[in-house]
Amino acid sequence: MLKTIKLKNEGLALSRNSIGETALHMMARKPYAISQGKQLNLFQRLANSTFRGFFREAKMRTCAHQLVEELWNVIVPLPVNEVSILLGSPSRLLFDAAQSGNVELLVILFRSYPDLIWKVDDKNRSLFHIAAINRHENIFNIIYELGTFKDLLAAYREKESENNLLHLVACLPPISRLQVVSGAALQMQRELLWFKIR
Repeated sequence: MLKTIKLKNEGLALSRNSIGETALHMMARKPYAISQGKQLNLFQRLANSTFRGFFREAKMRTCAHQLVEELWNVIVPLPVNEVSILLGSPSRLLFDAAQSGNVELLVILFRSYPDLIWKVDDKNRSLFHIAAINRHENIFNIIYELGTFKDLLAAYREKESENNLLHLVACLPPISRLQVVSGAALQMQRELLWFKIR
């Protein structure tokens, strides 16, 4: 059975490394490190107890999920300005997570602090704008859960270019995201699907 992770030293949530990042900053750029759930499913637990380490990766991802929740639970009770400073320095934690496609970390944070959805970067782009630019459908699809508020977010415009969300969807994604599928025809098909769905 997987034990629940509890922080013994709450100062770890606020500790920073040599370049000023907290543990949450580092986890934001690791989209495949965090699982969807806090626990292994029944089959994984049985197989893991029978065959030591059989679901080692799943177990590590589940532990990472619990760790992120524990770190965030230490940060949430802080005053709003301290939370803002922590999320914005040295890099914008939320936007790093959106750029890398780390939907699980964002969901954990949104669950207890829903106002984070309204944060914008220095170019007036929301998390959904960043997700659209980088073609992270799993993050972008959260917008459908917002009901009529999604129209407000879609209307946000970039400062310099005045582009809104639809303009960003129509632009080509970064090369790293375009090369997720090989071949020009498949890339074009993927882009057409992305544009039609949105």
